[in-house]
Amino acid sequence: MRRVVQHPVLVSEDVVPGDTQAYGSVLRDRKGVWRMWYLGPPIYCEYYAESEDGLKWVRPHLDLVAPEVRGEVDGPNAFLCRNQKDVKGAWLVGSYGPEGFCVLDAEEAPHPAAKARFTALYLARTETESGMYIAHSDDGTRWVADSGMPVIPGWRDTSSVFFFDKRRQKYVWYGRPEAYAAPSMHANRLLAYRESEDLTHWTPDRTVLDTDDADADPHHLLDERALHGGQQTIATAEQRAQVWAELTEGQTPDTDRPLVRGRNRQWYGITAFPYADLYAGIVWMYDLPTGSMWTELLHSYDGVDWRREAIRVPFLEAIPGTCMCTMASPPVDLAEETRLYYSVSNQSHHRVPNPSVKKGIRIAALRRDRWVGYVAGDVQGELLTQVMEKPRDLTLNAHTEGDGWVRVEVDDADGRVIDGFSADECVPFSGDDLGWRPTWKSGKGVDLLAGQMVRLRISARRASLFALHT
Repeated sequence: MRRVVQHPVLVSEDVVPGDTQAYGSVLRDRKGVWRMWYLGPPIYCEYYAESEDGLKWVRPHLDLVAPEVRGEVDGPNAFLCRNQKDVKGAWLVGSYGPEGFCVLDAEEAPHPAAKARFTALYLARTETESGMYIAHSDDGTRWVADSGMPVIPGWRDTSSVFFFDKRRQKYVWYGRPEAYAAPSMHANRLLAYRESEDLTHWTPDRTVLDTDDADADPHHLLDERALHGGQQTIATAEQRAQVWAELTEGQTPDTDRPLVRGRNRQWYGITAFPYADLYAGIVWMYDLPTGSMWTELLHSYDGVDWRREAIRVPFLEAIPGTCMCTMASPPVDLAEETRLYYSVSNQSHHRVPNPSVKKGIRIAALRRDRWVGYVAGDVQGELLTQVMEKPRDLTLNAHTEGDGWVRVEVDDADGRVIDGFSADECVPFSGDDLGWRPTWKSGKGVDLLAGQMVRLRISARRASLFALHT
């Protein structure tokens, strides 16, 4: 059986009007109310929208931004822009507006440090410092600064992700380590991890994601700044980088450091979240020579050691010459599908002049739990699971084509079939089902396996297996 990454199908584009980016969050509560926080002009400014179905969005009239920027915002639903204070007079943002806006809803996912229903983490500069700030809100639009100080200091760049990990009983954060994000360094873009028990005190950066030799040469030098605006060719940018490196032994003055030291393919950002018994990640790959971005699907069993697919294929559709990013919040699970909110710009990261530049937020969807499939073709395939405790129940998420079928055999820990649970006795499945429950001609059910350690031996032909639930 072949392991195949599934690709979300486009549902809608230009979800909210304007020059918008998915530097924000999309949440749905148990009452069916959808909320979206997203980025728009003047960069950087955050906007708020609501929906009854996650497809058609309403932009409420808020009138919350500072007076000096009201004439610049793209709609009445802007709620956080530059030079803005909260109702108590504390700075929310300074001269540089918020970048990224990751939101937690304590009513849907309780967490110990909540001071209001909604808690947000975002990158900002205030009058005194820059870094990741925390704010709280009862309605998602009117925010109160947590302390007026960054909980994670330093300019991290791009969007960050945080959530309360119930397994660890700690908050976790993913974003750029400062040493590899600050404009003065302009070095290899990496992704780091931190933990906190109270949202205030965080562990130091721990780098958890970097590209490798299969992506690009680790010793490449490229003058990324020379590519901006289309002023230099790639060859010229490489030549300039090499000359500067030879003259300065890899260094240039602090006021002008144009070198990217490291691979010319780098991780730009990530959406990471707990999923079933592991962690899933949608990570943004950045190709420096072209300025293009696309996404890949990763997974981890501890949130630190991330694993890439053996065949590194894009997850969302890759569009050459574009930039792509996903919301900081997890994809939204519905009864039969998972929705992903992301944005695409037809302008590369190098910002080459383009008279028809367009940015917009899109929606794509997967059938629920169908991130990766094990696929059997015309030749019968087999998949043997690791040893597991007796399943209380057993359902499979599977799809067949034509005369394809799936059968399940239950073996003991050593891989020997248990009487009455052989593949030959399994009633074969054909069709498309998110929760197929296997049955056997013997009439036995998995509830009879109390106290046993078992393995499942799944055989299939012209079929795809996506998930199993026990």
